[in-house]
Amino acid sequence: MACRTLLKRTVDKDDVAEQLITFCRNDSVTGQTILMDSGRV
Repeated sequence: MACRTLLKRTVDKDDVAEQLITFCRNDSVTGQTILMDSGRV
């Protein structure tokens, strides 16, 4: 699967956790859906 992504890697739990922390710290972002697919083509 990783070979089919632009980043040549898959999303792991640390990627998701880091993004979650970023959104929790940001007061100006509301109601967003984030697609974390490593640039899957």
